[in-house]
Amino acid sequence: MRIKKIGIRWLSWLAVLAMLVGCAAPVAAPASSGGEGGAAADAPVELVMWRFPLMDDQEAETAVWDELIAGFTAMHPNVTITIETQPWDDRRQKLLSAIGSGRGPDVFYMNPDMVSQFAIAGAIVPIDDYITPEDTAKFNPGTLIPWEGKLYALPILQNSIVHIYNLDLVTQLGLDPEALPTTIAEFEEWAQIAKDNDVYASAWSGNTATNGLTALIWQFGGDIYDADGNVIIDSPETVAAMTFLKKMYDEGWLPPDSITAGGEDQIDAYRQGQMLAMLTDGNRFYGSRETYVNDFAWAFGPILTEQRQVTSGTVGSYAVSSKASDPAMAVEWIKYVTDTENSVKLNQTVGYLPPLKEAASFYEGDAAFQTLLERASHVQVDPIFPSASQAYIILAEEAQAIMTGSKTPEQAVADMQSRIDQAKSQTQ
Repeated sequence: MRIKKIGIRWLSWLAVLAMLVGCAAPVAAPASSGGEGGAAADAPVELVMWRFPLMDDQEAETAVWDELIAGFTAMHPNVTITIETQPWDDRRQKLLSAIGSGRGPDVFYMNPDMVSQFAIAGAIVPIDDYITPEDTAKFNPGTLIPWEGKLYALPILQNSIVHIYNLDLVTQLGLDPEALPTTIAEFEEWAQIAKDNDVYASAWSGNTATNGLTALIWQFGGDIYDADGNVIIDSPETVAAMTFLKKMYDEGWLPPDSITAGGEDQIDAYRQGQMLAMLTDGNRFYGSRETYVNDFAWAFGPILTEQRQVTSGTVGSYAVSSKASDPAMAVEWIKYVTDTENSVKLNQTVGYLPPLKEAASFYEGDAAFQTLLERASHVQVDPIFPSASQAYIILAEEAQAIMTGSKTPEQAVADMQSRIDQAKSQTQ
């Protein structure tokens, strides 16, 4: 099986967002299903959920969802659940448009930065009144994404960006597969040895900020925003990170197409033993190893450290739409889906990480996945501020300018700051 992307893309949702903020009526506090002022406990309830494919084998993924529906409706026979599979492309704009016109789903999948956007737009409702501390205590720290003190969604999965080393190639190059690089300096030494043997050190996806770029900034001690949402990316630490990126490209440690690519060609290079390590979503790799591995031993490498030991990753959650006819029952559904047993069942099928404190106990005997779970403990979740989606595009564009030599790291980092500040002013 081959896992689909769960990364975040910024699309032209601003116009839709402005329309929703300008004309949507305030969302009233929803009544509980079966409670005073709510629907009768046995009244028919229809819930529509939008999901986005997490793997190529949709027959297997659909089978899990069918099982979850059967289990939930056995407990709630008055509830009908329809799951509609939607494409990833344009999902923000489609969701905002559909919810704004009253045609959208009751429940849908979202990533962290969507929470602030959709909350501001009035497209999702807080779920705090329907959950307890016991409901949320099982989730990993950082996977619950509140906005302005309110919780809008429950997490179903998480991922982490990691290096996956070709151990056979490591040995061929005279390196120690038991001592994979733990620091940027060690990685640099290995990269030069790889280059001296006509092998690329790593993959790089220059067309996105979420598959290595943000992690590199954080590892060098930089950041995009502070805790209050102020843009703070113009710093010596970010300049140092971008200088290192420029060095990796100029020295030939990365493939020539790294500026704009990062896709099938680089996977082929890794598969054919022409690349020491693949930098990618560890879960996507794990769930589709036959795509990446051609009869060689491999291992998840340590999360690299410069100033910080950190990598990037995201969280996938389910939220309740403001058009939901029965928000209380919609929350019951997402609580059921994200319950420990069901979360593990879904994630074991699609290959992602259950965002649960006790997840490791369900993977005993699987050393590789246990390692991946440990790597996820170093994940810094992507920023949640409304301008974050546009910031990812800006970061990638300015990093591309650095790699091509059209801007110095100092110039590009200064432009990152001014452009993200401008994006922030336009989304407030």
